[in-house]
Amino acid sequence: VADDTGDRHMPARSGMRRAALAIAMLAAYVAVLATPAARTIFDLVPPSVPEVALVAGAGAAWIVALRWLLRVRALDAALGVRTSA
Repeated sequence: VADDTGDRHMPARSGMRRAALAIAMLAAYVAVLATPAARTIFDLVPPSVPEVALVAGAGAAWIVALRWLLRVRALDAALGVRTSA
């Protein structure tokens, strides 16, 4: 989305909607895992503590890497796009 100055940005509402959707999906997954009947329907096994730790660590690393790449505008540089900032 571009505003009248030509700067590209993501509107705050859109970012909040995506975050709310991700949180809702995580809550639904936890609810399914917490309910034995739902686990049986979807044929799921609760993850072990090391698996949860691995996924949480990978998610945290992904967030840090993505924030850094966005901050240094790595994709813009790789594509040769000039930015005003």
